[in-house]
Amino acid sequence: MAADKLITASPAATESKRRRRYRLTKAGRAVLKDWLALPFQNDPPRNEFLLKLFFGKEAGIAVTLGHVRNLQERNRQTRETLLAMRRMLDGDLSANPHRPYWQLTLSLGIALNEAALAWGKQALSELSSKPAGPANEGHS
Repeated sequence: MAADKLITASPAATESKRRRRYRLTKAGRAVLKDWLALPFQNDPPRNEFLLKLFFGKEAGIAVTLGHVRNLQERNRQTRETLLAMRRMLDGDLSANPHRPYWQLTLSLGIALNEAALAWGKQALSELSSKPAGPANEGHS
């Protein structure tokens, strides 16, 4: 985007590209406005976790439990990040004119995260109650 002159890097950011801040140029703002007006597409993303869960019987309970526990930990970390963002919105950014949109975006993220955590708790309970037999038990 920088090569297309849609954004410019702020001069103070010299530490690393990861922490560098960018600003939209006039051309960049025009491209953004055009893109925002297009209908959105929510094509289902590829989710490796769901694929592994779907075939969980082949891997066995212990492996599947490990995947669910890993997802739970990731979701707990994401929750902490989202809650920190909410504190920022309620603090330093409370007067920003973009805040209502940021807040709506964040509230959906938090709701989806809480639903995922609740699902994970239930999944761990269900999987933990299953006997840990061979992965391919019952197949011929």
